Amino acid sequence: MRAFSVQGAELQLGLAEVPGELAAAVEELGFERMGMVWARRFPAGAPYAAEAAARFEECAAQMVHQAARIDKAPWRAALEEVLARAPADGWFLAGSAALAVRGVAVEPRDVDLVALDGEQCARLAQVLEDLLVEPLVDGGKLGGRWFRAFARARIDCVGGPHPVHDEPQPSDFGPFAAARLTTVHWRGWDLHVPPLELQLASRQRRGLM
Repeated sequence: MRAFSVQGAELQLGLAEVPGELAAAVEELGFERMGMVWARRFPAGAPYAAEAAARFEECAAQMVHQAARIDKAPWRAALEEVLARAPADGWFLAGSAALAVRGVAVEPRDVDLVALDGEQCARLAQVLEDLLVEPLVDGGKLGGRWFRAFARARIDCVGGPHPVHDEPQPSDFGPFAAARLTTVHWRGWDLHVPPLELQLASRQRRGLM
C-alpha cells in the first residue's frame, strides 16, 4: 500500500495499491474509491493542510493496519500525548477509549475526542498541529469542526456535534452526553467521559456488544 497527497485546487489524501483485506478498514476511515485509488478531499486552504499532508504520507500505513486490527493501536500513548498538551478542559473522551479508561475490557483502535464547540476543536488542533494527518475542516454530518491526528495511534476529534445525533435516542457523543459528563481519574489525569449507561446503550445499538 502506498500513501500520497496532492495539493492543488483542493487537498487530496490518497491510498494506492490497497490490498483487498484492507479495503473495509480504508472505507471505514472515510476514504472513497476513485478508480484504482482511495481518496479523501479537503479544502486547499484548510488550516494545517500542508502539515497534515506530509504526516499523512508517513503514518497512513500504520493507521490503516490498526483500523483493520492487524496491529494493535497504542491508544494509551496517544491519549497521554493529548493530555500532556491539552488538559481535559473543553473536550471529553468518547468511544471505546472512554470505556477502557474505566477498566472495561475493550481494545480501542483509536482515541475519540469530542470538543464542546468549534473553537475548542480549533484549540486542540493547534496544540496537536505537528501530529495532524487531516486538516482542521468543517465537520459535515458529524459536527461544526473536525480533524484527525496520529500519535502512534489515531486521534479523531469532532467539535460541536450536531443535535441530530441524539435522535431518536441519545448518543454517547452528542449534546445530551456533553451535558451529563462524569469524571474518571486515569494515570494522574482527570478525564471527562459520557455516562457509562449511555455508552453501553449506544454500543449495543451499534451491535458492538
